[in-house]
Amino acid sequence: MVTTTTTTKTTVSVRVRKEKNSFNPLNGVLIYLQFTTNYSTCIKKRTTTTTTTTKTTTTMNNSSLFRYKFTMSFWIYVVMILMIPVSAVDQQQQKEQTVLEAAAVDNSNNNGDMNNDNDPSSKTCSNIPQNDAGTGRKDCSADQEEQETQQAIQDVIDYVRENDGYINEKLKIYRPPGSAVRGIYTMEELEKDEIICELPWKLLISPENKHLYFDVEYEVEDKQEDSDEEANSDEEKYDEEEEGQSESQTDLCDSIDMLYVDMKYNLTAYGRFLRYHQPYRYIPSLWTEGGKMVYRDILDPDGKPHYFDQVPLFCELDSEVEENQLLLQDELWIHADMLIKARADDWYLTPFYDMTNHRNGPKYYNTHHIVDYGKTFTLTTNRRIMAGEQIYNSYNDCNKCDSRRHDYDTAQMFMDYGFVEDYPRFFLIESVRLKFRIHEEEEDEVRESPNENNNDEIDNASTESTTPTTTTKRVEFALPPSDLGVTYLEKEIERLEEFKNDNMALWVRRTTETNDSNDVHQTIDGDDDGKRKDVTEIRYKGIVLKQSELDAVLSLYDAFVSDYKLAIEAAKGKTSSAVWVECDPSEWWYTENYEEEGC
Repeated sequence: MVTTTTTTKTTVSVRVRKEKNSFNPLNGVLIYLQFTTNYSTCIKKRTTTTTTTTKTTTTMNNSSLFRYKFTMSFWIYVVMILMIPVSAVDQQQQKEQTVLEAAAVDNSNNNGDMNNDNDPSSKTCSNIPQNDAGTGRKDCSADQEEQETQQAIQDVIDYVRENDGYINEKLKIYRPPGSAVRGIYTMEELEKDEIICELPWKLLISPENKHLYFDVEYEVEDKQEDSDEEANSDEEKYDEEEEGQSESQTDLCDSIDMLYVDMKYNLTAYGRFLRYHQPYRYIPSLWTEGGKMVYRDILDPDGKPHYFDQVPLFCELDSEVEENQLLLQDELWIHADMLIKARADDWYLTPFYDMTNHRNGPKYYNTHHIVDYGKTFTLTTNRRIMAGEQIYNSYNDCNKCDSRRHDYDTAQMFMDYGFVEDYPRFFLIESVRLKFRIHEEEEDEVRESPNENNNDEIDNASTESTTPTTTTKRVEFALPPSDLGVTYLEKEIERLEEFKNDNMALWVRRTTETNDSNDVHQTIDGDDDGKRKDVTEIRYKGIVLKQSELDAVLSLYDAFVSDYKLAIEAAKGKTSSAVWVECDPSEWWYTENYEEEGC
């Protein structure tokens, strides 16, 4: 658990993120020495002048020469000190617009218009405004947009390296042939504990860096990370979390405001990447009403999670405040809020690291976090990683995930991130005290290696030749399933299959031709120009929803039906009432292996 104490001082003005100071006093000294040398030579030439008509020689007194030279040099040096920083500021102001108070910016022309007319770099395909909060760009081909996205990623990498950050040279971000998801892959073998990336805290979108964006002071008096074992009891831990809720909410809102300013005024390559190359509104709480209705009807009416649309925004703003009303109408601020929720750890957002994909299991999860709050963020390997493997993070089972590994399941992850995780999957059904994981096991598997050819492209033919021969699913119950739990699963399958029979029109409209698991675009077959276009309107109960929302929510449906059936089969002959008789009703979900540790 993270405990934070902060002292803040807020003023009205906002400023652009500071760049490295282009003036170095040492440069002034060097200029001064060069000037005095040149000036001395000039004076000597002038003070020993021979006049051809009078043949007289005029020699300036040495002491007078020294005083004159010193006085002139001193004042010129003072002028240089004053003028050089002003020149640097002028250059910075020409490069980036001066940022006004974020909440006071007139957003009347910004809604739905993600283009910056004052920035020539925004006139590219990928920076075309996204209509209807990111439903697609009609005038961009998939190849052109992919190329520009790859360039934007490289710009982020360059930005990190140019600002004292480290990214391992063995890594490459790309989308493998036939894959729907872009990932970070290693091109060479990585040893255990080898650094993947290390960033100074100044590069993170984090409240400690508010002074880089706003005229504020932020002091961290005491910030440390406590392990679960160090908590005196679960009740104390929950009490501490509740007491720190207001402070945590402030940190989140600060980070959202910082990211919003970064994206709105194109301050960094990272902000531009998130603004122009990440989909908008891809988590269920920000879906269309039609998408939310399908999602709500697929979920168990009596189960969890069912609060996804109660607080759609991470930063809870008072809508009665006039400045907040402007932000709540600004699609870019909503985008910033969503990105902090979907890509940040706690309250801080980390460039490059946030591009790692999630997957659990020792076979896949291969990273380790080392966080020195306020100083550095480091990601290392937790085992040897072979060439061609993808770098994976875990959203609920990492070394910093704490209690999430016990109760943050596949359904909860879908609600917060908008995708169904690959196997292994985790299900926690509190109403019937059912907790199980499903593992996918393969004897042999294909692993693509991101080798490069002379054109710096991925060699599509470079893969290991083995093909998967068998794939099996194995169900692992953390506690013995009860008859009540099995009955629940059977009724849920019956309810879900009835839902499908009543809404077959949704399955007819389903497509698998999206370019990314979170992609908001849809490519239509038969387009001669290969450009992205909107699909025909999709409706559920008369309410419109987007294609990306339909594809995502039906993938959740598939996970429920197929995995519940596997669990029912695995529970045959193994049911027990132990979870109801032996286990504490407030702590049963902490059990990971009943046979070894009991409740």
